[in-house]
Amino acid sequence: NYIYCEAVASPVAEIQWSFSNGSVIVTRDRYIVDFKGLKILNVRESDEDRYQCRALVRSTGSFRTKYIKLEVLIPPKIELFKSEIEVVEGQIGTAQCKAKGKPPPTYRWIKQRTNQDLQETSRFSVDSVTGILTINPVQVDDDS
Repeated sequence: NYIYCEAVASPVAEIQWSFSNGSVIVTRDRYIVDFKGLKILNVRESDEDRYQCRALVRSTGSFRTKYIKLEVLIPPKIELFKSEIEVVEGQIGTAQCKAKGKPPPTYRWIKQRTNQDLQETSRFSVDSVTGILTINPVQVDDDS
């Protein structure tokens, strides 16, 4: 939650932070600006931006500017999942789990009863990008 920007200068430099649109960030609400950097409280996706740190020595007018891109990571959240599907034995069965997150999540299917990773078996196919599980052919003991 802390973005560091320290300057060594004589006389002491004033640190200014701004968003990519140029608006200056001051200490208030969720932002705390101090001599070491910028702290963002309760980081959210909308905080993703390119931030500018400027060290300014007012008496001389000299300054240095650095930029940092903040990427906000979001844990996976399952949006679609059917806990039960019905398939005729011997047929092809499919199930899907859909989740959102940043970076985009990858998927693994684990058989609950045996804790077996289904990616490692021949009758099961798992698309780690789409979350689709295909069972070909479905057997009675697939029930779990």
